Amino acid sequence: MIDEVEILLAEIRKYDPNFCPKSTGKYLLTELQSRHLDHEIKHKKRPKYKHRFA
Repeated sequence: MIDEVEILLAEIRKYDPNFCPKSTGKYLLTELQSRHLDHEIKHKKRPKYKHRFA
């Protein structure tokens, strides 16, 4: 799990170098995933779904 967090953090830092996650522990991965998903949707790298997690 730590590896996945580090990978996501590295991806986010590519387009937002000053990003600092607000949550810790078990919510950290969820925050990073949603932040990365928002970025991909905003920049058209991923289609926008009506139901995000369906």
